[in-house]
Amino acid sequence: TMLEAGTVRSNLIMALFDCERDERHAKLCGAAGVKHYPTLLYAGSGEYRDTDPVTSAVLGKDKSAGPAGASTLRRTVKFQGDWRYGDQVLDWVKAMRALSGWHRLNSE
Repeated sequence: TMLEAGTVRSNLIMALFDCERDERHAKLCGAAGVKHYPTLLYAGSGEYRDTDPVTSAVLGKDKSAGPAGASTLRRTVKFQGDWRYGDQVLDWVKAMRALSGWHRLNSE
């Protein structure tokens, strides 16, 4: 792939998860805030802020994050763009990877 996911060099793992497989999977997806399919989550180093204080106060945390809602798991952020446009997803993954790397460097 363009991201070389799954290789040692990329340090990036991509996975699919079936939220409808059984009750345990459904619970995990509920805890992750998955409200529609597909939901793309990035888990990285450090905390991500998918809302700002002003917009959160006006709209509420979930709506202010965007159409996919706020991420409920620590160290994750949800993709808020249109997954059908690969360039949007690729740019987002690259940006999240850079933020994660920056955080890792600054916390060591």
